[in-house]
Amino acid sequence: MYRNLLTLSLLVFMVSCAKPTTVTIIDQSVGSNRGIYHIVQRGESLYSIAWANGLDYRDLVKWNKLKNPDLITVGQKIMMSSTASRGSTRSFSTSAKSKSSGSANSTNGKASSSIKKRGNTGSKKIKRWQWPAAGKIVDYYSVAKGKKGIDISGSLGSPVRAASSGMVVYAGTGLRGYGKLVILKHSSDYLSAYAHNSSIIVHEGDSVSSGQKIALMGQSESKEVKLHFEIRYDGKPINPLSVLPKRK
Repeated sequence: MYRNLLTLSLLVFMVSCAKPTTVTIIDQSVGSNRGIYHIVQRGESLYSIAWANGLDYRDLVKWNKLKNPDLITVGQKIMMSSTASRGSTRSFSTSAKSKSSGSANSTNGKASSSIKKRGNTGSKKIKRWQWPAAGKIVDYYSVAKGKKGIDISGSLGSPVRAASSGMVVYAGTGLRGYGKLVILKHSSDYLSAYAHNSSIIVHEGDSVSSGQKIALMGQSESKEVKLHFEIRYDGKPINPLSVLPKRK
């Protein structure tokens, strides 16, 4: 009896010391696209959740009837599909270490030529894009290879600049594989991301101008110093070279 109590106490201690990682359960009895939801973790924003799952943040706003996409709270349940509310859902936490960032506020988150407009959503075409870094492209966008953006080489600490004016909607380390990441919102349709930075200069909620320095190049979660750069339209990756100006 004493041994069982000691083991139970040790397990409780280990779980309490580890940051919880939400495990999502899909109820197969009601369809594979139903019953999916995400529990907001410390350091996440609605934009980072949408980005990590290849979704449009506006869909999350609609499905969850959110009045303000910048105001979500730790522990809040976010439905991840339009039919989720009709499905049966369960979730639980494990003691696995979380990749959530501590840089964001803990209570809020404070296209190609064939792109189609999505109704009357105030879509806006960005008039001018600029290169986010001055280095050479070392890896290209590829649907076949699952490459969602381009990689630009550089030296440690060289400037990373906003590819267009916008607002910082995420700045942190909560997305696995991106390291220190900045996400900018340029319009209701366009977002851009800047990954593997050595340090982030801006903060969530900041307004930035085109060409403004937002981070310093690094190699977080990468074997070499480089910037991984993505542009998404309606939540879907597009080839950055389709909108960036041609280099001479």
